[in-house]
Amino acid sequence: MCVLGSVKLCFNSASVLVSRNVTDFPKFLGIAMETFLVMCDDKESDVRMAADECLNRIIKVRHARELAVFVLYRNPPKKTHLFAQKITS
Repeated sequence: MCVLGSVKLCFNSASVLVSRNVTDFPKFLGIAMETFLVMCDDKESDVRMAADECLNRIIKVRHARELAVFVLYRNPPKKTHLFAQKITS
């Protein structure tokens, strides 16, 4: 595969995994991680850098999303405040 094709594959895969429209996320994550790790060992530095950037992007975005869900679960918004606003309006 050419350098440009490998770089495009990395960025397209990362974009799909970062989006919220992935139906079978664990399956695609496993395939993408294996592909990125293989590309991190490529002889071309552009491919290695693209794979590294995509790995970091997926980890950061997914971690932030999971952390936000955990925080909302642990600290749900106060409904009494919203109810009081409706009564006074």
